[in-house]
Amino acid sequence: MLDGLHSLILGPGKHHLSLDTTIAADVQAQVYEDLGHIENLQWVGLGFPMASAAAILMFTRAYGQFNVKAFYINLPLAGILSPVYIFLFPSRSPRPDLTNKEKLASMDWAGGMLNAIVFVLFIINLSFSGSTYAWHSASSITVWVVFGVCLIAYMVQQAFSIFTTDEERIFPVHFLRSRTLILLYVATGGAGAAQAITLYYTPLFFQFTQGDSAMRAAVRLLPFICTYIFFVMVAGGSLPVVRRYNLYYLLGGGLIVTGGALLFTISTATSSARIYGYEIIVATGTGLTWQNAYSVAVAKVRPKDVPKAIGFINLAQIGTIAISLAIAGSLFQNLGFHELQKAFADSGHRFPDDYIRSALAGHISPVFSSTDQGIIHVAIKAVAETIRKMFGQVVAAGVLVTVSSLLMKFEKISLSIVAGG
Repeated sequence: MLDGLHSLILGPGKHHLSLDTTIAADVQAQVYEDLGHIENLQWVGLGFPMASAAAILMFTRAYGQFNVKAFYINLPLAGILSPVYIFLFPSRSPRPDLTNKEKLASMDWAGGMLNAIVFVLFIINLSFSGSTYAWHSASSITVWVVFGVCLIAYMVQQAFSIFTTDEERIFPVHFLRSRTLILLYVATGGAGAAQAITLYYTPLFFQFTQGDSAMRAAVRLLPFICTYIFFVMVAGGSLPVVRRYNLYYLLGGGLIVTGGALLFTISTATSSARIYGYEIIVATGTGLTWQNAYSVAVAKVRPKDVPKAIGFINLAQIGTIAISLAIAGSLFQNLGFHELQKAFADSGHRFPDDYIRSALAGHISPVFSSTDQGIIHVAIKAVAETIRKMFGQVVAAGVLVTVSSLLMKFEKISLSIVAGG
């Protein structure tokens, strides 16, 4: 009964990631209106996944060392539910043979720091290059070089267990010898990218083309969110019975490709009903593939590697969301600027570069304040075209999931339900 209660509590919490991304997409125009700086707009959606990706391996390692209750310290912020976590969750120390001092000493601090630096620098580079700094500027090149050096240092430190041991290193390097675990990582990452980009850019499309408020744009995502949650539960409940995990990725990947390809065709003339339908197809595909890797990975590793396997898949989920949103944000800023610039030039209008960049934030731009309806129409069409191109990444993500499924073993395995995230 207690296990069931844990699932009841932890399950909805997992889906808050979708809500976080939805809110970030919906409120960005208001954030820009209040704070300015269009070049930093993608940070509205990037903050959570970037911080999570930077810290998730370190926290997973700590979770395997200390009493798990120590990691619910943030839950009093949730208010009334905090006593449930504190008093009903069992106290469990995975390493009762070690003192807290010994547990801290065994942590891979060097690996944790390098992991965080690599993720943060990569996302900073993508977010600022091209919008704040030119791609060929000394600042951009310097940070890219530092990122490359840190990435190589991280790889060497993990490969040779420098300042740590093979058992304690933060990244489970030995997982890279497993075909199944690598493919699970890639497939889960593809599902995460498809989910994040659809959740982020669909409400943005409605805000530009139909002038939706943040609340109205969020309501339009309900078909996606409800479908996604339903199929996550369907997959989780049926996988231990079906046991052929590759079939879920094959079907899910195909649906993501189909839905992404349809979203790639939308324009200002596309009806809302059609877009809802396309959302639902992507949501079905991501729901079927989002959580499965936890159970499969746990079944594929030794018992002592179970916490590492969960952390490995956590990184695939959250890390890929951070990377995909960073790439999409950079593409949106850069492609959007050139799309608007070309559209205005073709229509015989000229605007300063800062006006053009601000138009990517919505109707608060001076471009949309123009009394010339022709200018506004040109701007809306250009931004809608830019957002349409963002869904090309959903297609690519779906292809990754599909190819991964075809390379997976066609096997039946005994599975258990595992809490992830």
